[in-house]
Amino acid sequence: MRARDVLQEVRSAKWFGMLNNDDRRARYPESRKKIVDTVIKFAKKNLVIKGEMYPVGEGTPVGIWRITT
Repeated sequence: MRARDVLQEVRSAKWFGMLNNDDRRARYPESRKKIVDTVIKFAKKNLVIKGEMYPVGEGTPVGIWRITT
């Protein structure tokens, strides 16, 4: 999956139904980055570290997430 597709899916009410629009639009004060996007990217990084997802590299270009089997 493309990273932007994952972000869109996770941001949807399907996954974050308990969050309201203010929560979904929340940003860090200093960097102005969206909190939800940062949490999603951090979760991906942890899955890569655990070996549950492939990191970016040969056969897995930037922006594509591949789940291990």
